[in-house]
Amino acid sequence: MSTKSVRANEGVLLIERRFERPAVEDGDGWTGEPARPTRTDPAQLLEDIQIEPLGVLLAADMVDLCTAPLDSRLAELVDDLRHRLAHELGVVLPPVRFTVERGLLPGTYRVLVDGETIAESIAPPGRVMVIGPDAGDPDDVHTVEPVFGLPVRWVRDDRAPTGADVSIASREQAMTAHLSEIARAHAGTLLSRDDVVDLIDAVRRRHPASTEEIDAGLLPLAVLHAVLRDLLESGTSIRNLRRILDELAPALMRGASYDSLVEIASRAVRPA
Repeated sequence: MSTKSVRANEGVLLIERRFERPAVEDGDGWTGEPARPTRTDPAQLLEDIQIEPLGVLLAADMVDLCTAPLDSRLAELVDDLRHRLAHELGVVLPPVRFTVERGLLPGTYRVLVDGETIAESIAPPGRVMVIGPDAGDPDDVHTVEPVFGLPVRWVRDDRAPTGADVSIASREQAMTAHLSEIARAHAGTLLSRDDVVDLIDAVRRRHPASTEEIDAGLLPLAVLHAVLRDLLESGTSIRNLRRILDELAPALMRGASYDSLVEIASRAVRPA
């Protein structure tokens, strides 16, 4: 059986599809009964146990979001998020894997980081999220907006209010805003060693002297990775990696402690 990974907008939206099976994956396996490799096939097992850094589980009635065209609004918004985070924090958001999970209540979704549930919210199909005066419609679905904790209601598309005193967000916009908050809060966890290697390569192409200590093994990748993760966890951007490298290598050669390295790196990118 062949597997196809469809990436839209520079790898932001990752949707796995298998040609002989329906395009939607659920938590219990692929729907339908076509032939597949045995459960003990080593190659398939190795593929099945891989955990995506960033994932979203969708209720079955939200399947339209992960079977939409590659140029869908959701893919566009997640791509915009990727670019914003790259410029703000200096990291590239990993592909987001959208998976249908049968056990979720209708209209709900969960955001996972390294396979662990970080947050859960709702984005019911056929509705938009409204912030503003409550019209008292019993059909509205009331909840709390997950980013700012504001009371909101999900209103049917054909009943969406208008006016200067209301703010309206589509399902895609609401989910992307939630995903953005989680990505920022967990940027350090999402930064892998492979990501650090890519960042170093980018610096090397323009500033080769700044990577000499790494190439010579004087600044171990594991140490740099740990420092960068700590910076991100504190909300510090690592976009100016060249400056971080220029300060870290000499400090490490002087015998600076790890805690000192984090502080030195933080000072290197701190606004004057």
